[in-house]
Amino acid sequence: MIIYLLKSAGCLALLLFFYHAVLEKEKMHNFNRYYLLIGVFTSLSAPLITFVTYVKQPEFTALYIPNTNILIEEGNFNYTQLAIIIYMLVTTVFFFRFGFNLIKIIRKINTNNKVKYQKATLVLVNDINLPHTFWNYIFINKKRYENDEIEQELFTHELTHAKQKHTFDVLLTELLQVVFWMNPLFIFLKKAIKLNHEFLADETVINTHKNTLQYQHLLLHKTAWNNNYYLASNLNYSLTKKRLKMMTTKSSHTKVLLKKILVLPLLSGFIFLFAKRIEAQKPSQKENNIQFTLKKIDTLKKPITIKFENTSATKKELKEYNALLAKGKKTQSISTKELLKIQYLYKLMSKEQQSEVENFGNLIPPPPPPVAEKGQIIFKNTKLDKNNVSFFLNNKAISKKEIALISPDSIDSLKVKKDGNGNGAIYITQKNKIAYYVNDKSITKKEMEAIDTKTIKSVDVKKDKNGEGAVYIYLKKE
Repeated sequence: MIIYLLKSAGCLALLLFFYHAVLEKEKMHNFNRYYLLIGVFTSLSAPLITFVTYVKQPEFTALYIPNTNILIEEGNFNYTQLAIIIYMLVTTVFFFRFGFNLIKIIRKINTNNKVKYQKATLVLVNDINLPHTFWNYIFINKKRYENDEIEQELFTHELTHAKQKHTFDVLLTELLQVVFWMNPLFIFLKKAIKLNHEFLADETVINTHKNTLQYQHLLLHKTAWNNNYYLASNLNYSLTKKRLKMMTTKSSHTKVLLKKILVLPLLSGFIFLFAKRIEAQKPSQKENNIQFTLKKIDTLKKPITIKFENTSATKKELKEYNALLAKGKKTQSISTKELLKIQYLYKLMSKEQQSEVENFGNLIPPPPPPVAEKGQIIFKNTKLDKNNVSFFLNNKAISKKEIALISPDSIDSLKVKKDGNGNGAIYITQKNKIAYYVNDKSITKKEMEAIDTKTIKSVDVKKDKNGEGAVYIYLKKE
């Protein structure tokens, strides 16, 4: 989420910089209005766009890691949850402020006299303020209206706000600022949009009444008037040197056209710059549907300290898991992508959920064993000459009788290759026995499995004094 906010803010900053440096200086106010609106949506959507690059798929090995009870350390503070709570509280405050201002304007409309004026409605109020516009409602002082003291330029100015629906832009930016209040750039965006509205209204007044100097004097005369309507467009918004200068600016049509053309590659470049990029493996046609043999990994090569997360799959994820499992059982084959998805969904499940579904390890039956020919034996699906085969346990030669004494559960790996004389040989590696200790006291595996995880303080996996793998469990003090 933080990465998204930073990318969005960066994109909006560049768009506003280009607007103030290049576009705002020209008389292309309608174009600028849509540039600002499209720009804000570009900044919000660009970080969500994903560009996928396909790379060559490496050889795939499917590993099944059995579900393990993992433990949580006490005293960890969840800063992410605190940040979410603060964000929701501040957002709620701003939302209520927005609603209060909106209700305040609606109440003014409903409680005062109204008069139809061209395509707008005049709301006659007792406030001594300049005219303001909210949608097609123009708020105007009742006494000055009845005495016919309001200049025609002011009516034209406010009618422009009403006809061009400038209130939509104002409400949209206000709502976006409520949601993205942590991004200060929305303050500058809102100011740029409102000032552009004034450029549009000023341009209409000048084109209609053909008296720029008189209109400028009128605006300067009204600068001391205030506006108490937070969401309304008003005549006196940001009466700066920019507005007065814009009234007499003459823009070159060629220059304006070139700047408009430049906007399209600019927006495309920003989308490409701030979009997400991922590399994906594209399976070949030959490997799209293949069978896998799952290898169980039980040993840990180095001491680790682990934390507990109590996770469980959702109903939707359980449904997807069962659907993929049923498909694999029906076709007796599965794609690389589907197998990885099944493994991922199974790991999301809690122990209780895993016990209620079929284990995906049983999805595809093992291939049939090869048939031995005369004078041969079959070992791990490999044909060997039974008269010349030799056996090694942990790189030490052993006899066939000693092999019979080895428990299959104790075997870590098994390789079939040639020995130093060029004959077939089977190399067996036994895995270390794992011992279990509670508060440094030896226990059995069954006793370990019966421990309530809520009573456990921490777990260490390391070698014991005999050099064998051991799990040390420490319980909380009662």
